[in-house]
Formats: sequence, C-alpha cells, structure tokens
Amino acid sequence: MDCLEQNGLLKLLQRKSSRQFRYYLDTCSRCGMCSDACHVYRTQGDYKNVPAYRVDVLRRIFKRYFSWGGRLFSFLFGAVDLDDHILEQMYEAAYTCTGCRRCMVFCPFGIDLTSLINIEKALLAFTGSIPEDLDMLTDIAIEKGTVMELYRTVVQEQMSKLEPELQRLTNMPEANIPLRVSGARILYVSLGSKDSILIPAAILNLAGACWSLSEFEASNFGYFIGDTDRARQIAERIVNEAKELGVEEVVIIECGHAYRIMKHLQETWSGQQHPFKVKSVLELWSQYLQEGRIGLKRNRLSSPITYHDPCQLGRNGGIFEEPRWIIRQIANDFGK
Repeated sequence: MDCLEQNGLLKLLQRKSSRQFRYYLDTCSRCGMCSDACHVYRTQGDYKNVPAYRVDVLRRIFKRYFSWGGRLFSFLFGAVDLDDHILEQMYEAAYTCTGCRRCMVFCPFGIDLTSLINIEKALLAFTGSIPEDLDMLTDIAIEKGTVMELYRTVVQEQMSKLEPELQRLTNMPEANIPLRVSGARILYVSLGSKDSILIPAAILNLAGACWSLSEFEASNFGYFIGDTDRARQIAERIVNEAKELGVEEVVIIECGHAYRIMKHLQETWSGQQHPFKVKSVLELWSQYLQEGRIGLKRNRLSSPITYHDPCQLGRNGGIFEEPRWIIRQIANDFGK
C-alpha cells in the first residue's frame, strides 16, 4: 500500500467517524455477549466470527491514527498500522457477516456492530477490495439506469410473453403486466425473476389495482459492498421512475435489504423526503385481504406451523404483524 492510498483511506475513515461511531468503539467492552447472537459464529465456532472481533480490526486502526495513546504507544493500546495485511483481515471480517444485526439486540450497550462492518466495507471499496461478482452486478445496475432505453423493448417483450400465463393463472383474459403507466397508484418493484413478477401481478390484477411494474429490480448490490454512493445511485433509479410516473406508493418485494433501503435509508442518503409512500408487498397483501379485495381458501394448512421473522424485513424493517395476519387466514394451528 502506498502513501497516497493510505492517506485516502484515513481521510475516508475520518469522514465516517461520527459521534455515534466513536461511542460504539469506546463503549464496546468485548464482553462476548454478541457471540451467542451470531449464527455464523455458532455454526462455525471460529473466534474470528465473533461480532466484536470483526470490528476490532477497525478499532485498532482508528486507535493508531486518531487517538493520542495509539499514536504514541501503539503496543499498549492494541493499535496497528494500516497496511495490506490488516486490510486482508478486514475483508475476511466484513464479508463473513450477513448483516442481520442480531448482535445489536444481544449487546448490553445496544451497539450496532453492523454499522461498523459497513464502514469496513466502505474502506475496502475504496481500495477496490470487493467480491468481483458483487462489484460487477453493482456496475451493471448503475449502467442500466443510464441506458434504460436500450433495455425497454426487451423488457416489454418479456412481459408480453408472460401475460398469457398470467391470464391462465387468474382466469382473467384482460389481466396484464403494465409498464410505464403515468398516474398509476402503485409502482411495484420486483426482483426481475419470473416468480417475483407473475404471482404479485396476479394478486394486483385480482385486486383491481391501478399499478405499473418497475423497469428496475429491487436488489441493491451497492449496499452489499458498503459503497453508499453507488447504492444511492441504484436506489435513485426507482425513486426517479416513481416521481416520473407520479405514483402514490412504491410497493417493493424483499431480497434481503430492498425494503429497508427504500423505506429507511434512501432518504438519508439523498437528503430528500419521498413524495410517495413505501410499502412491503406483505403490507399490501394484508391490506387487500382485510379490505376483501382478494380472498384466500381458509384452513389450507392443518399441520402446526410457525413463522421465523427474516432479519432484514423484521428486525431491520419493522414488518412483524402483517405476515402473521396473512398466515392466520390459512392456518389452523399457527404459533408465533
């Protein structure tokens, strides 16, 4: 690592070192309570997967360059120099974390260790130390947003081919998958896969919704790699589309982070409030069922079942009751 790259990393770390960041680093006593919370550590048993250990790499770098003790007596404060070797450790720490934030719930101080992991990913992104496939998918998503005109005809053809299956599924000859509907009430954002389009399209048609399918996918690989600038660009494609069409609601499917980004993070990144509401598909399906716009065959599930909250949708997104309400409509024996 040359001096120029090192200085750039330290400047980035300094920009990221908010009061909250410093509080987290100073407060963590490395008590180990988070170890039992981490499913990766529980299954692998490697001490390197303890959440507090993952962010200790970041703490030692910060101590070395931004505390008087670390600068003068690095060996006493556990401070380390920022070099290629420490970046390798940071890469392993950052990309073996799934970002579920369960450790935050177990932490007696409420430290959001995942936010520190995201800073590690941002530093790695600065150096280009990113999983190649995620880096490529991030660039592709951004490029698609700039040249959508080249893709539009292909997307329209694909949806036209899918509509006969939709009509058979709904028994509605008029059922369709609309694109670019100005004034639509709902902009539905899928994952781009057949199942994430066909089934929701069937529900929306059966409910008589005024909707339009987004030309973009819900996934945001920029967020995966901790690159806030590129994550913001990817999210803005959907925001700009919603503004252009004048929709009232953006209804988004889940892929592990999509709802949280659009509902809770994108406004912070852009500094602007959405002119539309953001809903999870589960919120909309629950609403339609309660309004009687769609129906379910009751008691379809007779065996005892339960529901495990997805971390990004539940803990990180706040969607808890809607999926349970839906399950109760079809299950005889449902336990929380």
